[in-house]
Amino acid sequence: MANNGVAGANGESLSLDAILDALSHHHRRTLFRWLRNQPDQRANAEDVLNHLINQEQERMGKAPNPNHIEVTLHHVHAPKLSGLRLVTYDDAAEEYQYHTNDRLEKWLDLIDAEHELE
Repeated sequence: MANNGVAGANGESLSLDAILDALSHHHRRTLFRWLRNQPDQRANAEDVLNHLINQEQERMGKAPNPNHIEVTLHHVHAPKLSGLRLVTYDDAAEEYQYHTNDRLEKWLDLIDAEHELE
């Protein structure tokens, strides 16, 4: 049976390509970092959006377009991460939840360590 890159129940079956794709955008890395430190790895959608806006402002040194961040979160990043079963969005509760993946965590830590060297 071919590995289609989608996680199993514990998230360990994600391919390396899927992990790197999930981590390839700074908004997704920011989302992972923040959600993994939230109670139950959950956060209200508005809080997630505000965090991404604040981090983007810090990164760029100017205020980002909040509508652009909201649209890309909802239509690009969330669907990609949901398809990989890494982050899910509950419409009724209006919240995101991160589903821990040890392999992703290791790569995210490596990326963070590399950024510290810059």
